[in-house]
Amino acid sequence: MAYDWGLRELQNEAANIFREFLPEDSTFQSQISFCQYAVDVSDETLKNVCLRYLAWNFEDLIYSPAWTKIPFFLVKALLSRSDILVRNETVILHGLEKWAALQENTTIPKILLKHIRFPMLSAEDLYRLDDSQYHTSKLQGFQFNALPVSVLLSDLTEKGDIYTPRIYNGKTWSFTFSSQEIRAYNHSGLYIFGGQRIRSEPPGSPQVVEDGGEEDEEELSGGEEAEFRSSSGRGSLLTRRGITLRVLLKDGLVEPGDGVLAIHYLGKNFVGDLLNDGKIRWVETGQIFNSPSAWATHCKRLVNPAKKSGCGWASVRYRGQKLAQYKTTWLHKYQPSADLSMVSEEDDDEDEEEGKAVMQADEKNKNNKPDVMVSRRADRERIPVRYCSLGTRDAARDPHTLVELSAFSAINRFQPFNVAVSSNVLLLMDFHCHLTTSEVVGYLGGRWDTNTQLLTVLRAFPCRTRLADRDTASAVEEEICQNLFMRGLSLVGWYHSHPRGPALPSLQDIDSQMDHQLRLQGSNNGFQPCLGIICGPYYHGNQGVASTITPFWVVPPPEQRPNDYGIPVAVEVTYVQDNFLTSDVLNEMMLLVDYYRTAPDLVQFNQYWCPETTMMDKIKGSLSCHAPKDQAYSQILEHVYSQLSNTH
Repeated sequence: MAYDWGLRELQNEAANIFREFLPEDSTFQSQISFCQYAVDVSDETLKNVCLRYLAWNFEDLIYSPAWTKIPFFLVKALLSRSDILVRNETVILHGLEKWAALQENTTIPKILLKHIRFPMLSAEDLYRLDDSQYHTSKLQGFQFNALPVSVLLSDLTEKGDIYTPRIYNGKTWSFTFSSQEIRAYNHSGLYIFGGQRIRSEPPGSPQVVEDGGEEDEEELSGGEEAEFRSSSGRGSLLTRRGITLRVLLKDGLVEPGDGVLAIHYLGKNFVGDLLNDGKIRWVETGQIFNSPSAWATHCKRLVNPAKKSGCGWASVRYRGQKLAQYKTTWLHKYQPSADLSMVSEEDDDEDEEEGKAVMQADEKNKNNKPDVMVSRRADRERIPVRYCSLGTRDAARDPHTLVELSAFSAINRFQPFNVAVSSNVLLLMDFHCHLTTSEVVGYLGGRWDTNTQLLTVLRAFPCRTRLADRDTASAVEEEICQNLFMRGLSLVGWYHSHPRGPALPSLQDIDSQMDHQLRLQGSNNGFQPCLGIICGPYYHGNQGVASTITPFWVVPPPEQRPNDYGIPVAVEVTYVQDNFLTSDVLNEMMLLVDYYRTAPDLVQFNQYWCPETTMMDKIKGSLSCHAPKDQAYSQILEHVYSQLSNTH
């Protein structure tokens, strides 16, 4: 309007306001319309601001519904830029293929295809391009991958754009400088890059770190060590504090070597050399530590500054085995009458390989897809038991026995990852669980950031199938996998309901969760968490009308008790309120209504949940706890509720 009336000052002020709103719309609809407006009024400044925002958020843009409706001129303008932020050039090409297909083009328009920087594609990705439209460009890409720069010098000069990388943040293009590496660099002026040690100052004599915390073992002098050995008869009381790495070295239980010691803590790996004198040299910085506890405490504090001291012998591994086990072996050999109960105490102190199982997943589990869970008995009033009362696995025990959750602190652990869950995920999950008196299941999509150890849950994928229906399960899973891929998400967990019971895991749930954790971890021993969520919509022990939603994880049993059940622990979660109720969520809700419309176990929403509260009031009240910021959502959901009312 300001443009039509020639009100230049008002037009400029409106443009400034537009800039402020750019980050507010996660759907990208506003940014695209602003850019269109800027072109219409020839506002180059606003146009460049919008294009830069879209370029810096390009990967999210191409996975959004708005990408398929983006105009040709805007696609061309974006592809010509070098400040596009994506994992690699292949992501841009796949996004362009999707855009062209939805414009009903059999091939990508040549004027757009020439903006794809094929020399920036890896040889593997180039090899996978089969379409004839790529033949000429593939050759250019292979040449760049295979030939030296001196041969390509003329091409590099004449066709500079296609040889100019964009802002790629994927592997081989970038590296992460973590907080622990920064601390190590500030401490010693040294860091590792490309497998080499980089130092900012001439190397001096290695620093010896002696602070090992409260549990640090005492170093013995030569005389004390001899006295210790002579007093190690059958009548003496031997404690673990008297056994040092020097003792184990002299008695031949361990040998010095490079890279034979390791610590795995909260997804971070530390490697150390065992020296001839029993001291430890940290490979990354060259620092010298007097004892395992000193090294373990130092490394853990780099990752988690709030970490208190613990047993380094239970945290440090020698050639894959805990050092504490070598202490045990020494005691068996030289103190057969010693009370070994105190040996196992420290083994339980900390198992820092969070989420790593004691068994390997079958080869078939590499597809990272949990199976749809098998049918369970209907929920009934069951009294949860404490984990400590379970003991060893017993085939006669009811697999539907509910187990109370432990806290990480109760088992001397720190939660090995942070979790953020979108409110739209909770809303769709809660809606699904409310529809039927039978148990339901679904999967969770999101992203895992290994650098920040943050698991972000962005989308729920309800399984529109019966738990016992194995015939349709694979088709439903395949559809969910395609949806995950199209949205650029990974499988990060699963949810299920206990319709009338407490939202606590059963023994069967614990085993299922452990299986899923192993499958998501795969066979490369890399750490990726798998979140389990239980929703209890109709349990009368709930507070008010809101469902109880319980995120949980399973810690493997101690290595010395492999036949015990896994330990279910409560996961602390940050709930993030979405700005809007997305069309994806609304569409999924309508599909669920259609699926359960004629089901015999559909909840009768005109019946009463309790005096003066109908089932419809119950679901409305529970879903309001997961409301987005935009209050117009309630009007949108009224349409869904009206469809539910018409199912009876």
